[in-house]
Amino acid sequence: MSHTSLILPYAVPDKSREKTFTSDMETAAIMCLVEANRKKPGILVSASENVAFVAKLHYPLWAVPWESECLIVDGLGAAATTVAYEKLPDISVFIEDLKGGSTAREDFRNALEKHAQTFKGFVETTQISFESMIEDEELLSTVSGFIEESLTSKTSITGRIALVPPTFDENGALESAERVINLWRQIQSDIKGLQHATETLNEETKFHEQMILHEIEHLQETYDSEIARVKPVVEKSVEKLSKERDKKILKLEQSTSRALKVKERMRERLVRQLEKLEQDKSVFQKRRDELKRRGDKFGVTRWEHKTRMCQNKTKEVEKKVRVLTQQVEQIRKQSDVAVENFRKGYQALIDDENRKVTEIEASRDSAIETLEKESEWLRSANSFILSQIEKLLERKRQRADQLKKMTISWKSQRLTLIAIPLYLARYETEEKFRHTVYPPVNVMESGGIKTKIRRVIWGFSLDARIKLLLRPRSKALEKMFDAALVKAMERDDSLEKKIGELGSYNDVVKSPSLTQELTKGLEDLKSEGWINPEEENAILKAYTQPRAQ
Repeated sequence: MSHTSLILPYAVPDKSREKTFTSDMETAAIMCLVEANRKKPGILVSASENVAFVAKLHYPLWAVPWESECLIVDGLGAAATTVAYEKLPDISVFIEDLKGGSTAREDFRNALEKHAQTFKGFVETTQISFESMIEDEELLSTVSGFIEESLTSKTSITGRIALVPPTFDENGALESAERVINLWRQIQSDIKGLQHATETLNEETKFHEQMILHEIEHLQETYDSEIARVKPVVEKSVEKLSKERDKKILKLEQSTSRALKVKERMRERLVRQLEKLEQDKSVFQKRRDELKRRGDKFGVTRWEHKTRMCQNKTKEVEKKVRVLTQQVEQIRKQSDVAVENFRKGYQALIDDENRKVTEIEASRDSAIETLEKESEWLRSANSFILSQIEKLLERKRQRADQLKKMTISWKSQRLTLIAIPLYLARYETEEKFRHTVYPPVNVMESGGIKTKIRRVIWGFSLDARIKLLLRPRSKALEKMFDAALVKAMERDDSLEKKIGELGSYNDVVKSPSLTQELTKGLEDLKSEGWINPEEENAILKAYTQPRAQ
């Protein structure tokens, strides 16, 4: 697959900047930074550093088209991304078992019990590493903004550039990106499989719930029909028993009433007899008392005898009254007991009749309750398995999102080599060397900054002033360049040698046009107030005249 290239600009002026920031000014500003960062003899530094080279290089990134976005591959392979992939259980077995229970609810219930733990955990989790793939969101955002800004302003560069040799060529970049895309597709397939499992589970559960509802309706109709047949018979029987009971109770009450009336009449006669005896006793006592006053002892004795006879008779009658009263109470109690026995006996018969209906109702309710519990169990089992599948789906979606976050929002039709500019300076002494990277910058406007500098001109070093002018575009880019170049060269001698040769070959200091570019650029920086005449002369002297070795 052939590719196209996009060379990004090093210095992009801020929108508020009115003056043009020329390539001469860029070269001059970089040389100011290089010189300011060069170690000179002092208290802590014994030997002065020499600038071995200052080269404008380009870091390679590959943009691989993926739908309406692009994956970004680190051309030097310094980046790496790891994504966890969870292997799913065999969904086809799950679906097959569910469908196998379509006709028999017991089989479906067994399938749910069998797969209660199927989706609870993953069978296997594999950490898949994608060498050279960039996933750092800040870095991707920076690259995306860089590209969009360059294409919008049409500030991309053409012509010869010094590209750091990619470790990953276009085939390697495509292969790395394809592994990401294939994993994303596999995850999408997993998601569809889980969704299909969810749909099948819901469909089968709904089918059996509907069947249970139909069975409940059929039971309701069957039992209601039986109740409708039995209930009138029972009601007629209950009515007959009630009438028999009431008739017998009435007959008993009437018989009791007659017996009580006889006893009451007898007691009334005795009560009247008692009253007559009381009257006679009173008369006898009066006559006795009268004869006693006259002194007729014989008469007194006779009336005393009559009085005692009256009293004895009274006691006899009173005894008969008490006996009759007890008989009345006994008759009433016996009647009450007999009535209660009638009521209980007939109530038992009535209850037996009513049970013919209530037992049918109880059987109906029990059968319906059994089916409702079964339906509830199915819903519960369905919900339990669904919750497990949802967790898997959520994790799969997270994995898919993680892969999609490795893209930038740029729709490209072809594989594109994105060249990100940087300046690499090599400082040397007789004993050691070091490298410093100056990443892409935004160029600030000069008006407000210039005024600020003028207020505290002696408080700013040359390095600080130039850094006010050139603001690094991104900390993420700085970290990437530092890790992929500076630290990588410290670890890898062959890489250090390769980039060292590239830097020497593209050394800005050795450029035939440096004197002209530096003179013009420093003059422009001075006119904006970024450097003073002494610094201008020092830079010109250091880099446009032969340097001591």
